[in-house]
Amino acid sequence: MSKTLPIFIFILLILPVIAKADLICKGKRIDGYSKFDVLRYCGEPLMKDSYLKHGKLYNYTKTNDLSLRASVKDISWLEVQQWFYTIGYQKTSYAVEFEGGIVVRIIKGKNAP
Repeated sequence: MSKTLPIFIFILLILPVIAKADLICKGKRIDGYSKFDVLRYCGEPLMKDSYLKHGKLYNYTKTNDLSLRASVKDISWLEVQQWFYTIGYQKTSYAVEFEGGIVVRIIKGKNAP
């Protein structure tokens, strides 16, 4: 018993740190789901937003002073869409991020005041 108690306490302390936000709609966890499935299970979001995330530099030119030069056209950009939901009796807010139409991250916000 004395050896298992410290391990048990460690697990209880570390568990909230490694837990990630889960959005559950109609009994389904939506991690990895498509936009269609999120709409089907969670409904229409309160708000939608998007931003461009930098991608890879695929073309550059060398200049005379041996430095590299690239333009904005030489960078591939990735669009990230965010859908915002308020769910539950405590009105917890969630931001669902999509890359390529698939859920890649769910960010849990604070409860409504």
